[in-house]
Amino acid sequence: MPKKGIYYLLKTRNDLSITPVLMHGLGRALPRGEALLVLFNCDVIVGDKLPTAKNPDELVQYLSDTYEDLLQYCLTYNTLE
Repeated sequence: MPKKGIYYLLKTRNDLSITPVLMHGLGRALPRGEALLVLFNCDVIVGDKLPTAKNPDELVQYLSDTYEDLLQYCLTYNTLE
């Protein structure tokens, strides 16, 4: 669940915006330095820039809705669940 703190960070920096990125399937990656090669698939999906939110709750709603929208493009989501 997204937190409201990011709204307050953005409020102080008008020159920044949020571009959502969904990464799924990376939990199967091995730690750095491991010599074992394991094949796995993962998805990295970049969404559109989010509109400016008027309050923290609106930003949390934008983030939640965007997550659900991007999740439908994950090829690995249905195969791992």
